[in-house]
Amino acid sequence: MKVVRPMSQPPRLTQASRVRVVLYVALAVSAVTALLGMEELESLVRDGLLPLGARWLPAVMFAVALALYAVDRVLLVRNRHYPSGKAFLQVAGGMALFTALLPGPASTTALVRMPADGKEDTLLELLRHQDPRVRALACEVAGARGNAQHMRVVEQLLKDPAPAVQQAARVAVQRGVNVNGATPRQDGGQERAVP
Repeated sequence: MKVVRPMSQPPRLTQASRVRVVLYVALAVSAVTALLGMEELESLVRDGLLPLGARWLPAVMFAVALALYAVDRVLLVRNRHYPSGKAFLQVAGGMALFTALLPGPASTTALVRMPADGKEDTLLELLRHQDPRVRALACEVAGARGNAQHMRVVEQLLKDPAPAVQQAARVAVQRGVNVNGATPRQDGGQERAVP
């Protein structure tokens, strides 16, 4: 004789299952943000369309997913369904990955960011400043911006009397093709680009 059990209710989500569902959603959102949006986000911040704090979005999204993952691992370990050493190593690996998502120094983006009023005269003034340390730093900023007017001045600074300024100007010019359509050579000269 076969025993027929009454139909039971659908299985309820356990606490660990609920955490896991939220974890997977958070992980998917953080992956999309980190893999598809980091360069665009950095560009929007640099152009002044987003605040400087928006650079933290991928790292914050991953931190939320990592926190949920850690809670999931703790629940599994507490219920004796998972080895604690393995859970610890997985969370530690996630923390290492988290550090890779952290944005660079805010000063880098702040220096590269265009002024809100559209003035670029300030950088031109700094490129002509009497202090060679200021001129060298201004060369770095000009190289990051890639503005043609700035790069003309940077190319002139390749002959600056201060070696630090010459080096900074050389690095700025080597970041890409300069304003004359020429590619930089190692000896500081130029090779004309073939159109």
